[in-house]
Amino acid sequence: MLVVEDEFEVRYAVAEYLRSMGHAVIEAVSTADAMAVFTSGVEVDIAFVDFKLPGGLNGLMLAKWLETTSPKLPVLLTSGLTMTIFGFGSDKLRRFIAKPYVFSELAAQIKDMLADVST
Repeated sequence: MLVVEDEFEVRYAVAEYLRSMGHAVIEAVSTADAMAVFTSGVEVDIAFVDFKLPGGLNGLMLAKWLETTSPKLPVLLTSGLTMTIFGFGSDKLRRFIAKPYVFSELAAQIKDMLADVST
């Protein structure tokens, strides 16, 4: 699992929670870092991506890039800017969870998305 979040406290808390749930987690701070993970060949089963990221490309742009490079990869996008993400999450592989979210809701979304991919 890849967690892409530029705010250290949020990224750390999410990554540690997901690790406690048994997930192998890779952390990225920016879209460029996330793209580097994918182009390096590291296997990722789901991407959890914040909308607002540094470096020019936002999380929605990363999600669109992943849709073309890894079309079967589930992407869970998050943001406190829900109006900006309108229309994202129209299928099983592309979902949205608004900030602030509860970790148990996040875990349930991830579980559902991974189950959808395996069926």
